[in-house]
Amino acid sequence: MEIRSYINVFAKNEFNTVVAGGKKLIILIIVSTISLWSIGFSSGASKFLKNKMDSPFVKFLTIEIPADKAEDSSYIREIEKRLSDSTNMWLYDIKSYSFTSFNQQRFYTINRNSKSESAKIRMIPPDNELYHFMKKRGFLSDSYVDMKYNPFTIIVTVQFLEKLGYKEYPAFINYRFRSNKGEFSVPIGIAAVVDQLPDKCDIMCAESFFPDLAGYTYDNILDINTHKNDFLIFYSGDIPEETSKSYVLKETRNFKNPTFVDGSTYRVQSDLSDIQLTDLLKKDLEDEFVRIYDLTSAVSDKKSYNEVIYDHLIIEINTLEKIPDFRQFMLSEKNKMELGIDMDVIESRNNFLTFHYVSKILSNVLVLISIGFIIVLIIQTLLQHINRNAKNLGTLKAFGMSNRVIGVTYVGISFVIITIVYAATCLLLAISAELFTSSVLRFVNLDTGGESLFNFYVLLTYFPFFTVLPLVIVGLTIWLKIRNETPGDLIYER
Repeated sequence: MEIRSYINVFAKNEFNTVVAGGKKLIILIIVSTISLWSIGFSSGASKFLKNKMDSPFVKFLTIEIPADKAEDSSYIREIEKRLSDSTNMWLYDIKSYSFTSFNQQRFYTINRNSKSESAKIRMIPPDNELYHFMKKRGFLSDSYVDMKYNPFTIIVTVQFLEKLGYKEYPAFINYRFRSNKGEFSVPIGIAAVVDQLPDKCDIMCAESFFPDLAGYTYDNILDINTHKNDFLIFYSGDIPEETSKSYVLKETRNFKNPTFVDGSTYRVQSDLSDIQLTDLLKKDLEDEFVRIYDLTSAVSDKKSYNEVIYDHLIIEINTLEKIPDFRQFMLSEKNKMELGIDMDVIESRNNFLTFHYVSKILSNVLVLISIGFIIVLIIQTLLQHINRNAKNLGTLKAFGMSNRVIGVTYVGISFVIITIVYAATCLLLAISAELFTSSVLRFVNLDTGGESLFNFYVLLTYFPFFTVLPLVIVGLTIWLKIRNETPGDLIYER
């Protein structure tokens, strides 16, 4: 059989007859588009919620210790004894525990006027499991400064920066230092900017920095009066070639990164007063520099301060299913702890898991229905066509056309139909999926912060289910239909 004649005379005419009018082809494209959009939206929504819920809030539990108990050293030792017990650690799948403290301090707004905003500050040891978890899981930006090596920097939330009036991420924010000597603005370097922090905190700092930041120390390193003999600036641009001769800038290469923003630190040498020098620098550097202080140089081993009260217990539990039992364990009177656990976040996580599983089941059901509809419609169309043209096919078989050729012809027609449907579906979704998804989100007043809720990856994931699977089933059905049919059976419709 000559291939070109076979295609032009038989195969092409059969395809045109099968898809005549194009109505069924359009129906298939519509069904496929709606199904894959629903699946992509469901997948994207699940991924969005997972990112929201997959946070330190869930993996690490924060338990508040009443003030009278937090100051009782024997009570703290009892907690440590219970939680370090190997049986309890195994029974409740406890990975680690630690103690921490919180404090409220104020920071000036971007205009540096008298207005300031209160920040909830939490301390964390740089070798703490929670801090390691945040670094490992990418909660900190790629350019973050590690507080283990730069303890006098802080981690700040986006929300608090916006509260201070910043539209772009600054290198420093201005701490409101108050003492009996007056009130000062002290720039503190930002180690990283994050979307959120555990326990609805605005700022997280290293444990060694917390006593000064929270005002527990008497000789505070944030007191700028102790830094008067040193004039340091941070500048993120290139130093102009022509500057005033009244001062000399020397880059301090051994100065540890004071912020996550790219830039350099310079020591300014001059005989001018601080006010005169500041005015000159503003003129030369166009007010883009920040005067900073070497807090490390003010650290003293003989520092005196009030003792920090560790009034919160942090528990890391590997398995969420263990938390209800652990909650009962902490509330039990015989354990002499009687501490409650806020279950709101855990319940939210469980609700998300329920939504995730239900969404996944519904998506799979929708896939099965859609694929089933496509298969049934194609098979029904082809079988109706074969039955209508049975006499013609019988005549062709009588003249030597084999069942294999007929079977391959209709499988090929099915392949072309399925390919057209899937390609058209992908094209439609590429053009309109984002627009339609955004319209749905606006209709239900859901703000995702600009993040897309349609997962285009499903077009690749479900490709074999919407193409290969229907093709195999259609091919088997056609083959079973014609494999034992003789020319007489077809001609006489037996």
